[in-house]
Amino acid sequence: MSKTYCPYPFIGASLQSDNLVLPCGQYMDVAQFKGKSITEARKQMQCIRTKMLNGEHDAGCQCPAEEAAGLSSMRQGALQQFGVQPFGPLKTVEIFFDNVCNLKCRMCSSTHSHLWYEEEKELYGTTYNSTKYTKSSLPNEINVAQLEEIKVYGGEPLQSLEAEAFFKRLLDEALVENLTIEMSTNATKIPMPYTLEVFKRCKNLKINLSIDAYGKLNEFIRKGCNWNEIITVMDFFHKLYNERDSNTVIQVHSALGVYNANMINDLESFVKENYPRFNTTQQMIQYPVYLNLQNMPQDYKELIEPYVNEETKKFMYGNILNNYFDHFVNFHNKLNNIRKENFLYNPLLEDYINKHKTTIDSNDFFIEQIKFLKGEKNEI
Repeated sequence: MSKTYCPYPFIGASLQSDNLVLPCGQYMDVAQFKGKSITEARKQMQCIRTKMLNGEHDAGCQCPAEEAAGLSSMRQGALQQFGVQPFGPLKTVEIFFDNVCNLKCRMCSSTHSHLWYEEEKELYGTTYNSTKYTKSSLPNEINVAQLEEIKVYGGEPLQSLEAEAFFKRLLDEALVENLTIEMSTNATKIPMPYTLEVFKRCKNLKINLSIDAYGKLNEFIRKGCNWNEIITVMDFFHKLYNERDSNTVIQVHSALGVYNANMINDLESFVKENYPRFNTTQQMIQYPVYLNLQNMPQDYKELIEPYVNEETKKFMYGNILNNYFDHFVNFHNKLNNIRKENFLYNPLLEDYINKHKTTIDSNDFFIEQIKFLKGEKNEI
């Protein structure tokens, strides 16, 4: 298996809610793609394709860091699914219809949740998005009949009227029975009628239920959710799983970082006991960097080591980057003040935070991070 080749720049595109076209949703070097159409962006990807074919990683890719830590990456999954493909028509697309969301998760931003927009002004003095709301026009430009796979993200796609209209279009224009559909949802909404019809009829279905912890800790991390409502949604998808039976993957997918790494076992045990047909998966948070486990103090890593699995240990110790815990504490405390919240649901982390004293100012650091993620500077 190639260590650098990825199918996405050859046969895929990620259509962002602000009309940015990227090789995939994890790609970070976004400045070069600003203002480009789908055709222009795919032409721009030639430099990425050339690097990959020459055995080089592109600087915008996050997968190499995961693979270096011994984790399975999005690139490896795509290579296993599609194999080595020449450059050609789109076969797989990621679609972010808008940034409208009913939650404001701590690892998120106004790029994917409009509810973050006002809080970012107060927290950072600036915003990730230039406007509170974004809505993509790009899905209207793609030929759905030639696609093999469609991945849908948000915002929250199960509350998106644009997503529902797109699924109606699939029913009208595509052979749904030949499609692979994947969706990531925050597990607070059930599908609207056209979306549900596609879920029932598509060839392969994969649903990622984005849940980051058990109970109250999830409500803290993913502000706006209610654990009892999440159970209702999980019950719905468990029933859908049983109705489809084959060619179906439903998984509880967690973004693993400082807030939840040492307590993720509680969630896994709950899922295993109550939803045995569901998978559980984790993806390590790389951005924002102050939630990345690699950027935590050595003694804190040692403190949580007994509570994390081998993959998390490899990632946590695999690439010693920076100690950003001071910035994490400043982010944590200021956001708690804005949201009028108390952190009571991870006692080990709470105790460590309370004993930690920081005197640095994080304002410039946060602004530099936002400029980098917006593509306004090449490196931090």
